[in-house]
Amino acid sequence: MTHTTADALLPARFLTTIAHFITTLMVFFTKDIYVRAALPIGDSSQYASYDNSLTAALALSWVCFAIELFGLFSGMTTFNQGAGTLYLWAHTAGIIALIFFVLEGWHYMIYWYIFTFCSALPALIETGLLLLVTLLRVNQY
Repeated sequence: MTHTTADALLPARFLTTIAHFITTLMVFFTKDIYVRAALPIGDSSQYASYDNSLTAALALSWVCFAIELFGLFSGMTTFNQGAGTLYLWAHTAGIIALIFFVLEGWHYMIYWYIFTFCSALPALIETGLLLLVTLLRVNQY
């Protein structure tokens, strides 16, 4: 029995999505470090604002993961190879970026860029594909 790239895409998509989710959990539980990296020394007046911003970005990331996992588990976008490949690359880039984010203690605003390209973009595409499948009956599963 021969294995194709398509056979490896589905488990790789799932694993990278879950790994990216776990790294966002790591950021959530250590978010104080990244918020403090943004504050001037001795000034904590903006702490609550920065903390709320990072918490909002993390919460939006989790919403994006929920959208993608819904599409994956519902079967509506499970076998779309083009989207699956894009998600695989986006989540791999997100994992790598978040590893550096955690290890280097980057400024919390960097997370918004990581979120935009590695979470929001795949979720937006997933939402579009879900709408195509449900409303226009394109690419039935």
